Order: sequence, then structure tokens, then C-alpha cells
Amino acid sequence: MEERLENNLLEQHLMDKRWREVFLLVAGLSSNRAINLLISIHKKAQASVKGYVQLCNLIHWTKTSTEDSQENFNPVAKQALALGIFLCGDIHRAFTETSINVSRDGMRYSFGFSDSNIASAIARAIDSDIGDTAAGTINSNISNARAIATARAKNSNGDSDSTSIRTVGKVIRDVSEGLSNQFVDELIKNDISSISASAFVDMFNNSKSVDLTSKLTQLSETMPDTEDPFEVWQDWADKLDTLWFNTLGLDKVAFIFSKEEVEALHEYLYATELLIRCKDAAVRIPKQAWADLEARLLTVPPESEDILQNEAH
Repeated sequence: MEERLENNLLEQHLMDKRWREVFLLVAGLSSNRAINLLISIHKKAQASVKGYVQLCNLIHWTKTSTEDSQENFNPVAKQALALGIFLCGDIHRAFTETSINVSRDGMRYSFGFSDSNIASAIARAIDSDIGDTAAGTINSNISNARAIATARAKNSNGDSDSTSIRTVGKVIRDVSEGLSNQFVDELIKNDISSISASAFVDMFNNSKSVDLTSKLTQLSETMPDTEDPFEVWQDWADKLDTLWFNTLGLDKVAFIFSKEEVEALHEYLYATELLIRCKDAAVRIPKQAWADLEARLLTVPPESEDILQNEAH
């Protein structure tokens, strides 16, 4: 395919999902030029987050929080899983939090379930040892527990409509209208007890992750009674939320995103996942060239890296 036509394809249709199969077909027909297509997609992905300091901080965190950890997954795959964990938690925060979590224009924007799923898909595509169940469990259990607890607080405040509870996660959405408080409480305990301690400890290099299981157990033993008022439930949910973010080494208030930032990260993830699918569709990709490119996946643009380094000092 002529370089000019390839550039037009990238410029006009990269983020158009209707053209996804075209990109895969082009990768398969490009022979030795396929690596150039992949490099171009990567540059476009990085351009999506250029200038968004918060997003670059988040992407940078996925590397600093997982590098040299005990988990033997591919390093980039670990980054993708870490990002999926954050995004899944951010979705539930959007369902449950109040005015503390709004962007500069006064609105609360969150990433969609598709963003968390794309991050998990990237991890699985890079490292075949990562199964659907493992990624899904790490991403969802603690997020569900946090979200259900906060929704439980709202419900204890006299909200007879259980919609807030039934929308915070897949488990809840599948429950019937007759959702009892006791059943919700059991869901919280089950999600907490389902956290895989070894998987989480090995994934991250944060020493606080070692104590997560014991601290979650202690917190679950202090879960309020069904009849307790809103303030008691909200305080407990806040403690669970704080424990989670402290374990991840993140400031939960700091990561508040604008609509543009949410859209930019979606484009970044979509382009990165498409790049990997194009690599699989390509016939000839030099091994070393792919190794070099793979190492640059889920990184920030070079100029943004300079900004992050200056902020660190």
C-alpha cells in the first residue's frame, strides 16, 4: 500500500471503529512495511494524551507501580492490568461519589466499562498467561465492594429506589427489584473475601499491598449493621475507598478528569489495542523491531516524560 494512502488511513480513520477490519487487512497485506504501520499507530496513540498531565501521570503510574514486581507477567501486560484496575474503580466512583469528585467545569466524568475492558484485553493479548477470569477478578472485586458500600449508604439514607445499588456493577445489575439490605451486605463481604491476595501482592511493587488482605479482613469485621444510618455507612465506605487508593499509591482526589481527558485516554487505549491486533494480523514483523516497539507501549510521549521528571524534582 502506498505510504500516502496509509497516512490518509491513519489521519482520517484510526479512531473509527467501522474501519477496524480495514486496518487489520492492511497490516496483513503490508509485508515488511507492517512494522511501519504499527509504529505510526503508536505515535498517534501517544499524541492522544500529549499535553494531558493527569493522564500522563496515570500512565506513568502503571509503570512505576508494577516494574520489578514479583508477578511474572509481561511488564506491559502488568501495566495494562494496573490501568484496568484503576479504570474499573473510577467507573464505580462515578456512580457513587458526590461533589468531591468533579472536574474543573463542575461536572463528574468517568471512564466507561469499555475502557477497563480494553485495558484488560491489551494485557491478555500481550501475555497469554493472563486469563479472562484473573483479569476480571482483580479488576472487579474490590471496586464492587467499594461501590456497593457507598450505594448502601445512600440507600440507608431513605432512598427507597434501589437503582443506585443495582447500577454499580454487573452483579448488582443482574439482581431483581426485590434487593434486600442483608443481601447487599453479603455481596460486600463476598467481594472483599474474593480478593486474591497473592495475585495482588505480586502485581504491584508497593509494600502496602502485602497488608491489603489483613486490612480488608479487619475492615469487613467492622461493617455497619443494616439499620445503621447513612453517616455510619458513608464513613465505612470512605475508609474502604481510602485503603484501596493508599494501597495503590494514589491520591483519590487528585485523579479527577475532564471530558476531554476521558475521551483522550479512550483513544489512547483503543489505538494501542488495535496496534496489537494489527501485529497479530501481520505476516512479517521483525522480532527485534516488535520487541522495541512493545517496550514503548503504555508510555507517555517523550516531551511529557520530560515534564513528569521536572515535576518529580
